[in-house]
Amino acid sequence: MVYLGRYNIIQRIVAIRPPHPSLSSNVLAWRWSDNQLFSSKLAYEKIAESEDWIHHTNWNVIWQKGVPERVRTFLWLSKSDCLLINKEWARRHLTKSLLCPICHTEEETVEHVLRSCPIATTVWNRSVQPSKLLEFMRLPFDDWFTVNLRNQGGFAMNIAKWDTFFLTLCWMLWKRRCRFAMEPGFVESSDMFTLCSRLAKDFARCNAARLGG
Repeated sequence: MVYLGRYNIIQRIVAIRPPHPSLSSNVLAWRWSDNQLFSSKLAYEKIAESEDWIHHTNWNVIWQKGVPERVRTFLWLSKSDCLLINKEWARRHLTKSLLCPICHTEEETVEHVLRSCPIATTVWNRSVQPSKLLEFMRLPFDDWFTVNLRNQGGFAMNIAKWDTFFLTLCWMLWKRRCRFAMEPGFVESSDMFTLCSRLAKDFARCNAARLGG
């Protein structure tokens, strides 16, 4: 029976007519539309049919944040594990080191860059309530993003619009990491906490003006 099954498969493959100029041309067709034409709207609807996908990634939470598009895109890449950290560079044979380019003590991951690198923890220590700091640092990483973006953790220490501040700081930590990696001899000279606070307020003010508030 196994042999006959394999034989039938082979016969079906052999029966497929190869391309030939006398036959009609091959065309690209989108199988999920009536007219077989592709559109971004139909592709999005097809992907969005999976509720698990939307729940897991919290896309709606990301794209509704009142920050510039480049910051939202950064968060999307972070949650998709698509940032070009050293682990990814090594996989592409573009570097031999997996270590963080800032502290040079641990393997670089997205979590390390945004939360556990000593330079990052210095800023979080100034931003999170002392009584909440341990919980903040030990949350599972995916939950860490979600809880802070939804303002559910009560972590903020005298910071309005915590979700905007949190997202802005993560983005700035990544930008600083890139400068350390790409600019030999780079030395951080600005106070990141103060700079982030000012920038987050500007983002919130611009978003309020855009919404007419």
